[in-house]
Amino acid sequence: MSPSHKIKVEGREIQAPDGMILLRALEKNGIYLDNYCDGQGVCGRCRVKFVSAAPEFYDKETLRLSQNDLKTGIRLCCYHRVESDLEITIPVLPPGDRKKYFDSQILGEDLLE
Repeated sequence: MSPSHKIKVEGREIQAPDGMILLRALEKNGIYLDNYCDGQGVCGRCRVKFVSAAPEFYDKETLRLSQNDLKTGIRLCCYHRVESDLEITIPVLPPGDRKKYFDSQILGEDLLE
């Protein structure tokens, strides 16, 4: 059995097996990001901000994230695997993009304001 890692996200603590794609780990624990490409890395909507040390970014992420995003620890979670304990936040979306970014029953509508 592979080791499990803790992920702190918006006041919750969840578990994910070593090597699992971060997007899938969030979904497995009931946190759904509004990504219409289903984790293929093309829509850019699965943004998370690493509070703990951000992993190196992939070149493809530069197509969807600004240099400022990358400098401040924002990554597309469909590209990154859970390889250690980590802490992330879900960035607030711009006003025109606020439809159900994640399951509001779990994390709360207040994070969208």
